[in-house]
Amino acid sequence: MADTYKNLSRQDYINLNLSVPLIDWGLRKGRYNLVCKQREAQIASIKQDKIDFEEIVVREIAIFNVQQNLVKSAKEASSVAKEAFEISKIKYMIGQVDVNNLIIQLDRKDNALRNYINALQSYWAAYYAVRKLTLYDFEKNESLDIFFYRYK
Repeated sequence: MADTYKNLSRQDYINLNLSVPLIDWGLRKGRYNLVCKQREAQIASIKQDKIDFEEIVVREIAIFNVQQNLVKSAKEASSVAKEAFEISKIKYMIGQVDVNNLIIQLDRKDNALRNYINALQSYWAAYYAVRKLTLYDFEKNESLDIFFYRYK
């Protein structure tokens, strides 16, 4: 402490600048409000996406339910057309029906079978669309999301 006052001609300087804005003309508040509005917009967008997704799932389930009924109807129509063809074939063999009627019944049977196959294709497409959207295996009663976490 005695050395403090010995060499007074030697001086060390320290400059310290402190800048504190007293007025930012509302810039900080404007940025804050902008961020709040962006957050609100994102939340609204997420809510709308959720509503849209739920509507898609409901629509796909409705399509699947309609396809189930169409498959049943197409199967019954195919069975009826097959029986009608068999009856026409027997009648053709005994001479009660001409070849034109037999060909008409054959076309009806083939068309009914084609419609049944198309209904089955649409049914399975609808089934897998619902399964894809819900990520749920309805046969095994288990979630399918484990397959997506495995590859991360």
